[in-house]
Amino acid sequence: MAFHNVENFSFGYFLLKAYNFLGNLVFYKKVVSFNKHNVPKDAAVIMAPNHQNALMDALAVVNNLKGSTVFLARSDIFRKKKIASILYFMKILPIYRIRDGASELQKNQKVFDKTVEILRKNKRLTLLPEGNHAGFRRLRPLQKGICRIAFQAEASTDFKLGIQIIPVGLDYSHYHKFRSDLFIHYGKPINVSDFYDSYKENPQKGMNELKMRIAEKLSKVMIDIQSEEYYESYLSLKDIYRDRLGDQLKMNSSNQPGKFICDKSMIAMLDAYAEKHPEGIKDLDIQVKKYVTGLKKLRLRDWLFKKESYSFLGLVFRSLLQLLFFPLHVYGIINNYLPYKIPVLLTRKVKDEQFLSSFRYVLGLITFLIFYLVFIILFCVFIKDPFIRLGYIISLPLSGLFAFSYFIHAKKLIARWRYSFSRGQLKTQIKALFKLRKEIRNSMDQVAGEVKPVLPDFN
Repeated sequence: MAFHNVENFSFGYFLLKAYNFLGNLVFYKKVVSFNKHNVPKDAAVIMAPNHQNALMDALAVVNNLKGSTVFLARSDIFRKKKIASILYFMKILPIYRIRDGASELQKNQKVFDKTVEILRKNKRLTLLPEGNHAGFRRLRPLQKGICRIAFQAEASTDFKLGIQIIPVGLDYSHYHKFRSDLFIHYGKPINVSDFYDSYKENPQKGMNELKMRIAEKLSKVMIDIQSEEYYESYLSLKDIYRDRLGDQLKMNSSNQPGKFICDKSMIAMLDAYAEKHPEGIKDLDIQVKKYVTGLKKLRLRDWLFKKESYSFLGLVFRSLLQLLFFPLHVYGIINNYLPYKIPVLLTRKVKDEQFLSSFRYVLGLITFLIFYLVFIILFCVFIKDPFIRLGYIISLPLSGLFAFSYFIHAKKLIARWRYSFSRGQLKTQIKALFKLRKEIRNSMDQVAGEVKPVLPDFN
Protein backbone atom coordinates (compact mmCIF):
# COMPACT_ATOMS: atom_id res chain seq x y z
CA MET A 1 0.00 0.00 0.00
CA ALA A 2 1.49 3.34 -1.13
CA PHE A 3 0.44 6.78 -2.29
CA HIS A 4 -0.52 5.62 -5.80
CA ASN A 5 -2.94 2.89 -4.61
CA VAL A 6 -3.94 4.16 -1.17
CA GLU A 7 -7.65 3.71 -1.93
CA ASN A 8 -7.42 0.03 -2.92
CA PHE A 9 -8.61 -2.85 -0.75
CA SER A 10 -5.98 -4.32 1.53
CA PHE A 11 -6.45 -7.38 3.71
CA GLY A 12 -3.94 -5.96 6.15
CA TYR A 13 -6.01 -2.78 6.43
CA PHE A 14 -9.12 -4.91 6.94
CA LEU A 15 -7.47 -6.67 9.89
CA LEU A 16 -6.21 -3.37 11.29
CA LYS A 17 -9.65 -1.81 11.06
CA ALA A 18 -11.20 -4.84 12.78
CA TYR A 19 -8.72 -4.55 15.65
CA ASN A 20 -9.18 -0.79 15.75
CA PHE A 21 -12.96 -1.32 15.93
CA LEU A 22 -12.51 -3.55 18.99
CA GLY A 23 -10.27 -0.89 20.53
CA ASN A 24 -12.96 1.68 19.84
CA LEU A 25 -15.52 -0.44 21.71
CA VAL A 26 -13.24 -0.52 24.73
CA PHE A 27 -12.02 3.09 24.63
CA TYR A 28 -15.51 4.61 24.54
CA LYS A 29 -18.19 3.73 27.01
CA LYS A 30 -20.85 4.51 24.42
CA VAL A 31 -20.85 5.53 20.75
CA VAL A 32 -24.19 6.70 19.38
CA SER A 33 -24.71 7.60 15.73
CA PHE A 34 -27.69 9.63 14.53
CA ASN A 35 -29.12 9.85 11.00
CA LYS A 36 -26.51 7.52 9.51
CA HIS A 37 -28.96 6.90 6.67
CA ASN A 38 -27.89 10.31 5.30
CA VAL A 39 -24.62 8.74 4.10
CA PRO A 40 -25.20 7.48 0.53
CA LYS A 41 -23.78 4.15 -0.60
CA ASP A 42 -21.79 3.57 -3.79
CA ALA A 43 -21.39 7.28 -4.48
CA ALA A 44 -18.66 9.91 -4.51
CA VAL A 45 -18.82 11.13 -0.91
CA ILE A 46 -16.77 13.57 1.13
CA MET A 47 -17.26 13.30 4.89
CA ALA A 48 -16.78 16.67 6.61
CA PRO A 49 -16.53 16.34 10.43
CA ASN A 50 -15.81 19.15 12.86
CA HIS A 51 -12.25 19.01 14.20
CA GLN A 52 -11.77 19.22 17.98
CA ASN A 53 -9.92 16.08 19.03
CA ALA A 54 -6.99 15.46 16.66
CA LEU A 55 -6.79 11.94 15.15
CA MET A 56 -9.85 10.77 17.11
CA ASP A 57 -12.10 12.87 14.84
CA ALA A 58 -11.05 10.99 11.72
CA LEU A 59 -11.12 7.64 13.51
CA ALA A 60 -14.67 8.36 14.69
CA VAL A 61 -15.83 8.36 11.06
CA VAL A 62 -13.61 5.44 10.02
CA ASN A 63 -14.84 3.20 12.85
CA ASN A 64 -18.49 4.14 12.50
CA LEU A 65 -18.90 3.45 8.77
CA LYS A 66 -18.48 0.23 6.83
CA GLY A 67 -15.79 -0.03 4.20
CA SER A 68 -12.64 2.03 3.88
CA THR A 69 -12.20 5.78 4.10
CA VAL A 70 -9.25 7.81 2.86
CA PHE A 71 -8.54 10.95 4.84
CA LEU A 72 -6.02 13.76 4.88
CA ALA A 73 -3.65 14.74 7.70
CA ARG A 74 -0.97 17.37 8.30
CA SER A 75 2.12 16.73 6.22
CA ASP A 76 4.75 17.04 8.96
CA ILE A 77 3.96 13.56 10.25
CA PHE A 78 4.96 12.13 6.83
CA ARG A 79 8.57 13.33 6.96
CA LYS A 80 10.10 9.94 7.73
CA LYS A 81 9.66 7.36 4.97
CA LYS A 82 8.86 4.47 7.29
CA ILE A 83 6.20 6.47 9.09
CA ALA A 84 4.84 7.70 5.75
CA SER A 85 4.49 4.12 4.50
CA ILE A 86 2.56 3.22 7.67
CA LEU A 87 0.27 6.23 7.17
CA TYR A 88 -0.39 5.28 3.55
CA PHE A 89 -1.21 1.77 4.74
CA MET A 90 -3.76 3.38 7.08
CA LYS A 91 -5.18 5.26 4.05
CA ILE A 92 -3.96 8.68 5.15
CA LEU A 93 -2.71 11.28 2.67
CA PRO A 94 -0.66 14.41 3.50
CA ILE A 95 -1.91 17.96 3.15
CA TYR A 96 0.67 20.75 3.05
CA ARG A 97 0.15 24.08 4.81
CA ILE A 98 1.86 27.47 4.50
CA ARG A 99 3.66 26.81 7.79
CA ASP A 100 5.39 23.87 6.09
CA GLY A 101 7.05 26.32 3.69
CA ALA A 102 5.89 28.02 0.51
CA SER A 103 7.83 25.53 -1.62
CA GLU A 104 5.93 22.64 -0.06
CA LEU A 105 2.52 23.97 -1.08
CA GLN A 106 3.05 22.90 -4.69
CA LYS A 107 3.02 19.28 -3.52
CA ASN A 108 -0.68 19.70 -2.72
CA GLN A 109 -1.50 19.50 -6.42
CA LYS A 110 -0.39 15.87 -6.51
CA VAL A 111 -2.50 15.17 -3.41
CA PHE A 112 -5.51 16.98 -4.90
CA ASP A 113 -5.14 14.95 -8.10
CA LYS A 114 -5.14 11.77 -6.05
CA THR A 115 -8.25 12.77 -4.11
CA VAL A 116 -9.99 13.51 -7.42
CA GLU A 117 -9.07 10.01 -8.60
CA ILE A 118 -10.45 8.53 -5.36
CA LEU A 119 -13.76 10.35 -5.75
CA ARG A 120 -14.07 9.38 -9.41
CA LYS A 121 -13.88 5.74 -8.25
CA ASN A 122 -16.83 6.40 -5.90
CA LYS A 123 -14.58 5.93 -2.88
CA ARG A 124 -15.23 7.74 0.38
CA LEU A 125 -12.98 10.64 1.37
CA THR A 126 -12.82 12.34 4.78
CA LEU A 127 -11.66 15.94 5.02
CA LEU A 128 -11.60 18.08 8.14
CA PRO A 129 -12.78 21.45 6.77
CA GLU A 130 -11.58 23.52 9.74
CA GLY A 131 -8.03 22.57 8.80
CA ASN A 132 -6.73 22.24 12.36
CA HIS A 133 -8.08 21.15 15.70
CA ALA A 134 -8.99 23.11 18.83
CA GLY A 135 -10.57 21.94 22.07
CA PHE A 136 -13.63 24.16 21.90
CA ARG A 137 -17.21 23.16 21.23
CA ARG A 138 -17.64 25.67 18.45
CA LEU A 139 -17.29 25.73 14.70
CA ARG A 140 -14.25 27.69 13.54
CA PRO A 141 -13.70 29.30 10.10
CA LEU A 142 -13.47 26.68 7.35
CA GLN A 143 -10.60 26.31 4.89
CA LYS A 144 -11.18 26.18 1.14
CA GLY A 145 -9.37 22.87 0.62
CA ILE A 146 -12.53 20.76 0.80
CA CYS A 147 -14.26 23.00 -1.76
CA ARG A 148 -11.27 23.04 -4.09
CA ILE A 149 -11.04 19.24 -4.08
CA ALA A 150 -14.79 18.84 -4.64
CA PHE A 151 -14.90 21.26 -7.57
CA GLN A 152 -11.74 19.88 -9.17
CA ALA A 153 -13.20 16.39 -9.08
CA GLU A 154 -16.53 17.58 -10.51
CA ALA A 155 -14.88 19.71 -13.20
CA SER A 156 -12.84 16.71 -14.35
CA THR A 157 -16.13 14.96 -15.24
CA ASP A 158 -18.05 18.02 -16.47
CA PHE A 159 -20.02 17.98 -13.18
CA LYS A 160 -21.40 14.49 -13.79
CA LEU A 161 -19.73 12.86 -10.78
CA GLY A 162 -22.45 13.90 -8.32
CA ILE A 163 -20.22 14.47 -5.29
CA GLN A 164 -22.08 14.76 -2.01
CA ILE A 165 -20.57 16.34 1.08
CA ILE A 166 -21.85 14.99 4.41
CA PRO A 167 -21.46 17.32 7.40
CA VAL A 168 -20.62 15.25 10.48
CA GLY A 169 -21.02 16.62 14.00
CA LEU A 170 -18.81 14.98 16.63
CA ASP A 171 -19.55 15.56 20.30
CA TYR A 172 -17.34 14.02 23.01
CA SER A 173 -18.51 13.88 26.62
CA HIS A 174 -14.83 14.43 27.43
CA TYR A 175 -11.94 14.89 25.03
CA HIS A 176 -9.29 12.95 26.95
CA LYS A 177 -10.87 10.58 29.42
CA PHE A 178 -11.00 6.83 28.90
CA ARG A 179 -14.57 5.42 28.71
CA SER A 180 -16.12 8.73 27.69
CA ASP A 181 -19.09 8.94 25.29
CA LEU A 182 -19.12 9.91 21.62
CA PHE A 183 -22.11 11.18 19.65
CA ILE A 184 -21.88 11.20 15.84
CA HIS A 185 -24.51 13.20 13.97
CA TYR A 186 -24.68 12.83 10.17
CA GLY A 187 -26.25 15.78 8.38
CA LYS A 188 -28.10 15.76 5.08
CA PRO A 189 -25.95 15.60 1.92
CA ILE A 190 -24.81 18.79 0.20
CA ASN A 191 -24.76 18.37 -3.59
CA VAL A 192 -21.72 20.08 -5.07
CA SER A 193 -23.47 20.29 -8.44
CA ASP A 194 -25.91 22.81 -6.91
CA PHE A 195 -23.06 25.33 -7.03
CA TYR A 196 -22.06 24.63 -10.62
CA ASP A 197 -23.46 27.88 -12.04
CA SER A 198 -21.69 30.02 -9.45
CA TYR A 199 -18.43 28.14 -9.96
CA LYS A 200 -18.67 28.47 -13.74
CA GLU A 201 -19.29 32.21 -13.39
CA ASN A 202 -16.43 32.66 -10.90
CA PRO A 203 -14.54 29.77 -9.24
CA GLN A 204 -13.86 31.81 -6.08
CA LYS A 205 -17.53 32.71 -5.81
CA GLY A 206 -18.57 29.08 -6.18
CA MET A 207 -16.08 27.89 -3.55
CA ASN A 208 -17.13 30.62 -1.11
CA GLU A 209 -20.80 29.74 -1.49
CA LEU A 210 -20.09 26.04 -0.98
CA LYS A 211 -17.92 26.79 2.03
CA MET A 212 -20.70 28.87 3.57
CA ARG A 213 -23.21 26.07 2.98
CA ILE A 214 -20.92 23.50 4.62
CA ALA A 215 -20.40 25.79 7.61
CA GLU A 216 -24.14 26.37 7.92
CA LYS A 217 -25.00 22.66 7.80
CA LEU A 218 -22.08 21.58 10.00
CA SER A 219 -23.07 24.07 12.69
CA LYS A 220 -26.51 22.45 12.86
CA VAL A 221 -25.21 18.95 13.59
CA MET A 222 -22.64 19.85 16.27
CA ILE A 223 -22.50 21.68 19.58
CA ASP A 224 -21.62 25.16 18.38
CA ILE A 225 -21.17 27.75 21.14
CA GLN A 226 -20.13 30.92 19.33
CA SER A 227 -20.27 33.12 22.44
CA GLU A 228 -16.70 33.62 23.66
CA GLU A 229 -17.59 35.76 26.68
CA TYR A 230 -20.07 33.24 28.12
CA TYR A 231 -18.62 30.04 26.65
CA GLU A 232 -17.77 28.39 29.99
CA SER A 233 -21.16 29.27 31.49
CA TYR A 234 -22.95 27.80 28.47
CA LEU A 235 -21.03 24.54 29.00
CA SER A 236 -21.91 24.43 32.69
CA LEU A 237 -25.58 25.26 32.10
CA LYS A 238 -25.90 22.27 29.79
CA ASP A 239 -25.37 20.02 32.83
CA ILE A 240 -27.20 22.17 35.36
CA TYR A 241 -30.41 22.71 33.40
CA ARG A 242 -30.57 19.97 30.76
CA ASP A 243 -33.05 17.75 32.58
CA ARG A 244 -35.54 20.56 33.20
CA LEU A 245 -35.27 21.76 29.61
CA GLY A 246 -35.86 18.19 28.47
CA ASP A 247 -39.13 18.17 30.38
CA GLN A 248 -40.18 21.38 28.65
CA LEU A 249 -39.30 19.98 25.23
CA LYS A 250 -40.82 16.57 26.12
CA MET A 251 -37.47 15.03 25.30
CA ASN A 252 -35.48 12.32 27.12
CA SER A 253 -32.40 14.31 28.14
CA SER A 254 -30.56 11.41 29.77
CA ASN A 255 -29.52 9.69 26.53
CA GLN A 256 -28.48 10.65 23.03
CA PRO A 257 -29.81 12.07 20.78
CA GLY A 258 -32.18 13.69 23.30
CA LYS A 259 -29.25 15.13 25.26
CA PHE A 260 -27.82 16.67 22.08
CA ILE A 261 -31.19 18.14 21.05
CA CYS A 262 -31.65 19.73 24.50
CA ASP A 263 -28.16 21.22 24.40
CA LYS A 264 -28.70 22.69 20.92
CA SER A 265 -32.00 24.17 22.06
CA MET A 266 -30.41 25.64 25.19
CA ILE A 267 -27.57 27.29 23.25
CA ALA A 268 -30.05 28.92 20.86
CA MET A 269 -32.18 30.03 23.82
CA LEU A 270 -29.21 31.57 25.64
CA ASP A 271 -28.00 33.32 22.48
CA ALA A 272 -31.43 34.89 21.99
CA TYR A 273 -31.65 35.89 25.65
CA ALA A 274 -28.15 37.43 25.59
CA GLU A 275 -29.14 39.58 22.63
CA LYS A 276 -32.43 40.62 24.22
CA HIS A 277 -31.21 41.04 27.82
CA PRO A 278 -27.43 41.73 27.92
CA GLU A 279 -27.52 42.61 31.61
CA GLY A 280 -29.55 39.53 32.45
CA ILE A 281 -27.05 37.18 30.81
CA LYS A 282 -24.22 38.88 32.73
CA ASP A 283 -26.00 38.27 36.03
CA LEU A 284 -26.58 34.63 35.08
CA ASP A 285 -22.92 34.30 34.10
CA ILE A 286 -21.83 35.61 37.51
CA GLN A 287 -24.06 33.06 39.26
CA VAL A 288 -22.75 30.16 37.18
CA LYS A 289 -19.09 31.12 37.59
CA LYS A 290 -19.53 31.41 41.35
CA TYR A 291 -21.13 27.97 41.44
CA VAL A 292 -18.44 26.34 39.26
CA THR A 293 -15.67 27.94 41.34
CA GLY A 294 -17.29 26.54 44.48
CA LEU A 295 -17.43 23.05 42.96
CA LYS A 296 -13.74 23.15 42.05
CA LYS A 297 -12.78 24.41 45.49
CA LEU A 298 -14.59 21.53 47.20
CA ARG A 299 -13.54 19.00 44.52
CA LEU A 300 -17.15 18.03 43.88
CA ARG A 301 -19.17 17.53 40.68
CA ASP A 302 -22.48 19.01 39.61
CA TRP A 303 -24.27 15.62 39.42
CA LEU A 304 -24.05 15.31 43.21
CA PHE A 305 -26.23 18.39 43.68
CA LYS A 306 -29.19 16.88 41.88
CA LYS A 307 -30.19 15.65 45.35
CA GLU A 308 -30.01 17.48 48.64
CA SER A 309 -28.59 14.36 50.28
CA TYR A 310 -28.14 10.63 49.68
CA SER A 311 -29.64 7.84 51.77
CA PHE A 312 -27.41 6.50 54.53
CA LEU A 313 -28.66 2.94 54.00
CA GLY A 314 -28.17 3.30 50.26
CA LEU A 315 -24.57 4.40 50.74
CA VAL A 316 -23.91 1.57 53.19
CA PHE A 317 -25.30 -0.91 50.66
CA ARG A 318 -23.10 0.55 47.90
CA SER A 319 -20.07 0.37 50.20
CA LEU A 320 -20.73 -3.30 50.96
CA LEU A 321 -20.97 -4.01 47.23
CA GLN A 322 -17.62 -2.30 46.71
CA LEU A 323 -16.08 -4.54 49.37
CA LEU A 324 -17.71 -7.64 47.89
CA PHE A 325 -16.31 -7.01 44.41
CA PHE A 326 -12.90 -5.75 45.54
CA PRO A 327 -11.13 -9.07 44.69
CA LEU A 328 -12.38 -8.82 41.08
CA HIS A 329 -11.07 -5.27 40.98
CA VAL A 330 -7.64 -6.47 42.11
CA TYR A 331 -7.70 -9.23 39.45
CA GLY A 332 -8.48 -6.66 36.77
CA ILE A 333 -5.70 -4.36 38.02
CA ILE A 334 -3.11 -7.16 37.94
CA ASN A 335 -3.89 -8.00 34.31
CA ASN A 336 -4.48 -4.51 32.94
CA TYR A 337 -2.69 -1.84 34.97
CA LEU A 338 0.61 -1.78 33.06
CA PRO A 339 -0.79 -1.69 29.49
CA TYR A 340 -3.23 1.00 30.65
CA LYS A 341 -0.71 3.09 32.58
CA ILE A 342 2.21 3.02 30.13
CA PRO A 343 0.43 5.17 27.46
CA VAL A 344 -0.52 7.65 30.22
CA LEU A 345 3.09 7.92 31.41
CA LEU A 346 4.49 8.23 27.88
CA THR A 347 2.15 11.13 27.08
CA ARG A 348 2.73 13.20 30.22
CA LYS A 349 4.82 15.77 28.33
CA VAL A 350 2.49 16.19 25.35
CA LYS A 351 1.99 19.95 25.04
CA ASP A 352 -1.16 19.92 22.93
CA GLU A 353 -3.84 18.36 25.15
CA GLN A 354 -6.03 17.58 22.14
CA PHE A 355 -3.45 14.97 21.10
CA LEU A 356 -3.66 13.13 24.44
CA SER A 357 -6.53 10.82 23.57
CA SER A 358 -5.08 10.14 20.09
CA PHE A 359 -1.65 9.16 21.40
CA ARG A 360 -3.05 7.17 24.30
CA TYR A 361 -5.51 5.37 22.07
CA VAL A 362 -2.87 4.31 19.54
CA LEU A 363 -0.32 3.41 22.23
CA GLY A 364 -3.01 1.47 24.07
CA LEU A 365 -3.73 -0.61 20.99
CA ILE A 366 -0.05 -1.59 20.99
CA THR A 367 0.56 -2.08 24.73
CA PHE A 368 -2.59 -4.11 25.36
CA LEU A 369 -1.84 -6.38 22.38
CA ILE A 370 1.73 -7.02 23.58
CA PHE A 371 0.87 -7.54 27.25
CA TYR A 372 -2.14 -9.72 26.53
CA LEU A 373 -0.09 -11.95 24.23
CA VAL A 374 2.61 -12.30 26.89
CA PHE A 375 0.08 -13.02 29.64
CA ILE A 376 -1.77 -15.57 27.50
CA ILE A 377 1.43 -17.39 26.53
CA LEU A 378 2.63 -17.56 30.15
CA PHE A 379 -0.78 -18.71 31.35
CA CYS A 380 -1.01 -21.42 28.72
CA VAL A 381 2.44 -22.73 29.66
CA PHE A 382 1.22 -23.60 33.15
CA ILE A 383 -2.48 -24.28 32.52
CA LYS A 384 -3.38 -27.05 30.07
CA ASP A 385 -7.17 -27.14 30.38
CA PRO A 386 -8.59 -25.52 27.18
CA PHE A 387 -11.73 -24.24 28.90
CA ILE A 388 -9.75 -22.52 31.66
CA ARG A 389 -7.47 -21.03 29.00
CA LEU A 390 -10.44 -19.70 27.07
CA GLY A 391 -11.97 -18.32 30.25
CA TYR A 392 -8.75 -16.49 31.08
CA ILE A 393 -8.47 -14.97 27.60
CA ILE A 394 -12.05 -13.70 27.76
CA SER A 395 -11.50 -12.38 31.29
CA LEU A 396 -8.58 -10.12 30.32
CA PRO A 397 -10.51 -7.25 28.67
CA LEU A 398 -13.65 -7.81 30.75
CA SER A 399 -11.74 -7.63 34.04
CA GLY A 400 -9.95 -4.49 32.83
CA LEU A 401 -13.23 -2.75 32.08
CA PHE A 402 -14.64 -3.91 35.40
CA ALA A 403 -11.59 -2.62 37.30
CA PHE A 404 -11.89 0.80 35.69
CA SER A 405 -15.64 0.94 36.31
CA TYR A 406 -15.06 -0.13 39.92
CA PHE A 407 -12.54 2.69 40.37
CA ILE A 408 -14.98 5.29 38.99
CA HIS A 409 -17.82 4.02 41.18
CA ALA A 410 -15.54 4.08 44.22
CA LYS A 411 -14.68 7.73 43.57
CA LYS A 412 -18.36 8.58 43.20
CA LEU A 413 -19.22 6.69 46.37
CA ILE A 414 -16.64 8.65 48.36
CA ALA A 415 -18.02 11.87 46.86
CA ARG A 416 -21.57 10.92 47.94
CA TRP A 417 -20.37 10.26 51.50
CA ARG A 418 -18.57 13.62 51.64
CA TYR A 419 -21.55 15.44 50.16
CA SER A 420 -24.20 13.91 52.40
CA PHE A 421 -22.45 13.49 55.75
CA SER A 422 -19.81 16.22 55.97
CA ARG A 423 -19.68 18.45 59.02
CA GLY A 424 -18.80 22.01 59.97
CA GLN A 425 -17.68 24.52 57.35
CA LEU A 426 -17.69 21.98 54.53
CA LYS A 427 -21.36 21.18 55.17
CA THR A 428 -22.19 24.91 55.20
CA GLN A 429 -20.39 25.42 51.87
CA ILE A 430 -22.19 22.44 50.31
CA LYS A 431 -25.58 23.76 51.41
CA ALA A 432 -24.72 27.19 49.98
CA LEU A 433 -23.80 25.62 46.64
CA PHE A 434 -26.97 23.55 46.60
CA LYS A 435 -28.98 26.74 47.16
CA LEU A 436 -27.03 28.58 44.46
CA ARG A 437 -27.66 25.77 41.96
CA LYS A 438 -31.37 26.01 42.70
CA GLU A 439 -31.25 29.76 42.09
CA ILE A 440 -29.48 29.21 38.76
CA ARG A 441 -32.17 26.76 37.66
CA ASN A 442 -34.84 29.27 38.67
CA SER A 443 -33.02 31.95 36.66
CA MET A 444 -33.00 29.60 33.68
CA ASP A 445 -36.75 29.11 34.12
CA GLN A 446 -37.09 32.86 33.70
CA VAL A 447 -34.89 32.73 30.59
CA ALA A 448 -37.10 29.97 29.17
CA GLY A 449 -40.12 32.16 29.95
CA GLU A 450 -38.61 35.07 28.03
CA VAL A 451 -37.30 32.99 25.11
CA LYS A 452 -39.39 29.89 24.52
CA PRO A 453 -37.12 26.88 23.85
CA VAL A 454 -37.75 25.19 20.51
CA LEU A 455 -36.50 22.01 18.91
CA PRO A 456 -33.40 22.60 16.73
CA ASP A 457 -33.63 22.53 12.94
CA PHE A 458 -31.26 19.96 11.43
CA ASN A 459 -32.22 20.64 7.79
